[in-house]
Amino acid sequence: MKTPQVPPPTEAEVDKESSENAGSAATQVATAQQQGSNDARRREIAGAMERLWIMLQLASAYRPAPEHRQRRNVINALVAVIEFLTALGADADVSPPALNDLLYELVDLDRGIVGPLLKPTKLHGRPPKALSDDLSRAMAAAAMTRLMDGRAMSREEAAYDIARRLNKLGYKSTRAREVAKWREKMMAEPSNPAVSRYHYALELLKPLDSASAVKFLLAWLPVVAPPNIPNKRPS
Repeated sequence: MKTPQVPPPTEAEVDKESSENAGSAATQVATAQQQGSNDARRREIAGAMERLWIMLQLASAYRPAPEHRQRRNVINALVAVIEFLTALGADADVSPPALNDLLYELVDLDRGIVGPLLKPTKLHGRPPKALSDDLSRAMAAAAMTRLMDGRAMSREEAAYDIARRLNKLGYKSTRAREVAKWREKMMAEPSNPAVSRYHYALELLKPLDSASAVKFLLAWLPVVAPPNIPNKRPS
């Protein structure tokens, strides 16, 4: 019995197979190129994240004095953030050009030039307390509130206890009635940005018992607002 012969492919079939093979090869090449591009992008982002981490570690040496050193640390941190956003190509609410303007004005301060972003707004009457002061006082006020949990301490006792601890930490001449007023301010001025920190601190430390929460808050206070910050800031 003769084996049936398979007819040779037609020219159209050969062209079709060649086209399919070429298409498959092109797809493989495109996939490999895309994979290479993705790998390069991942390496770029990883490098940017590493640089950001290093620069922020260096900037964490921030201290409230001397003035030119604290500004240099802030500038270093800002440069790191700008470079990171540029590497990401992020379409953020605050774009790198806006941060660049802030960076230039911070540098200009060391040259005696005050740019429009950093020029203070003229106000009528007595200016308010610096935000950094209110933010640190919000933490002390939160500590006082936690001491009053379950009426463990009266208002006067809690204020006296926090004032005593603050003086030991180096916040000299802090009086109990001042601490009590800080807490009242956190409750009476909802528009004050420091109020958010007050409530955030209370919410964050809700799982802790009162003693642990107070210890945590007062341990962090010198980190965010060292006691050697002058009471009266230079004008």
